[in-house]
Amino acid sequence: MHKVKFWALTSLLLTVLACAHHNEGPLFVTAPVQMNTAASNSAPVAMLVHGLNTRPDKMKALADVLTSMGYVTQITQLSGDANQADWPAVSLSIWHQEMLQAYRDLVTNRQPRQILFVGFSLGAALGTELLSSEASVHFDKMILLAPAISVHGYTRLVRIFGFWGSLSIPSASPAEYRQHSGTSEDAYGALFDAIDNLSVLQTSQQDKLSVPTLVMTDPDDELVSQVGLKDWVQTNQLRHWDLQSVSNQGSTLPRPYHHLIIDAVCVGEAEWLRMKTQIGKFLNP
Repeated sequence: MHKVKFWALTSLLLTVLACAHHNEGPLFVTAPVQMNTAASNSAPVAMLVHGLNTRPDKMKALADVLTSMGYVTQITQLSGDANQADWPAVSLSIWHQEMLQAYRDLVTNRQPRQILFVGFSLGAALGTELLSSEASVHFDKMILLAPAISVHGYTRLVRIFGFWGSLSIPSASPAEYRQHSGTSEDAYGALFDAIDNLSVLQTSQQDKLSVPTLVMTDPDDELVSQVGLKDWVQTNQLRHWDLQSVSNQGSTLPRPYHHLIIDAVCVGEAEWLRMKTQIGKFLNP
């Protein structure tokens, strides 16, 4: 009887967590997935980083928006994304070093006059963590979509599965957006480590993050707490951060995923047009 209850509870938790994190996945940041180099060397550059278990090429819609505005765009891929076998080796330290190397390569290769950071979910959290902790890193502006900086408390239930070793937790994300069928507990643990690093900021870190930042979230996001994020921004006195709500009611996905707000399919054509307009005004006020 107890064995039946145990497996029933495990199955329930897997289902809840899969639904709660449907659009997240791993990353491997060794090389740009997509690089637009058509613009001149004096053009501003944008460094884009995807979410956990989200296909890096799904950031292309955002890259195209920025390219149309004159930006050289680079989509970076991080550990665990290219090869599911890398999941057990994933850690915040590895992701941090990969992000730092990608930034350095971008600066060295392009010597840009302006650097824009664009991150979705985990990518947004990693970019924020990188900027707050590395003196040599500078972003002129940031655009953060559904940043996994403040998350709902129930999402941490995933760490229960750490007791059974490195498990792959099934993803309920649409197949065309996820990189793998599941996400390892190690990867979720690394994400939570990034969130914990950002939970309490020193004054110097707050100063580093005080750059113009456009933040877009859906109030019904299954992973990110919009209220918690607003409180975090206010607590850290990030007065240059502009928090905007978006809606995916017009999504053409078979099932709405409020955390997934990275293209017209996710949010609907009308909302995507509105988001692009907001981005344009933010970059060129």
